[in-house]
Amino acid sequence: VHKFYKVSPPDPWMMNSGNATMICVDSKAAEDYFTDAGLPDNKIMITGSISHDGLYREARAKKTRLVGLRAKLRLSSKKPVLLVSGCPNQLAGKVPHCEFSSMREIANHVGRVCQKLNKYYDVIVRPHPNFLEFGELLRPWGVRVTLIPTSTLIPLSDLFIAFASATIRWSIVSSVPTINYDIFNYRYVDFIQAKGVAHVYSAREFERIFKRITLDEKFYSRQKRLIKKDAKYWGSVDGLSLDRIEGVIKTAKEKMLVD
Repeated sequence: VHKFYKVSPPDPWMMNSGNATMICVDSKAAEDYFTDAGLPDNKIMITGSISHDGLYREARAKKTRLVGLRAKLRLSSKKPVLLVSGCPNQLAGKVPHCEFSSMREIANHVGRVCQKLNKYYDVIVRPHPNFLEFGELLRPWGVRVTLIPTSTLIPLSDLFIAFASATIRWSIVSSVPTINYDIFNYRYVDFIQAKGVAHVYSAREFERIFKRITLDEKFYSRQKRLIKKDAKYWGSVDGLSLDRIEGVIKTAKEKMLVD
């Protein structure tokens, strides 16, 4: 059918293969990923993304934004912010392996661990869109719940916990030390090389790294330095991504007119 309509991709066996004039990607990491997959490097342009511009705006206004966040969530202190990314309900289907049999058990496990740090951190959860109930399950453990977009919250945070989530790319470019708790053991390798991201796969590992990164100041500082050093490879948060994307579109249009 593709051939009949003359829309067959150059390589039908490769995802993202096509006849695009230019492919905009958000980072050097993304460029390397696509070129390793076989896409032509002369068609890839690193521009950043619209979400990067949002991260930039929030980071620049962090002090003011934190005042508003604390007022909105009724946080009484100026403790650092620990942001928990919502855990999606993957137990509705098959997963490689999970130590828990229900999302309530998962929430109780995460809640118990986070509760121990209420003395040192303001703990906030942004529930995953496909399982908003996760927030309510964590609330009894002293965790504040919000539906403010994750990309808005990450630049305001001092520590980020995610569950094998693509949002980790935002915490890296924002230089926020991260714990990737792969609770369903998908073993994705997207961020395995990222410095300052701790990967754990079991309840025991999670408790151990969580305690260390939150109570061992030297270890936290080391993770902060590592992720900050690696941030530019994962994206340039300078507020100019939209301008670069528009520039690529303009150049592509001009080339099409010439051709």
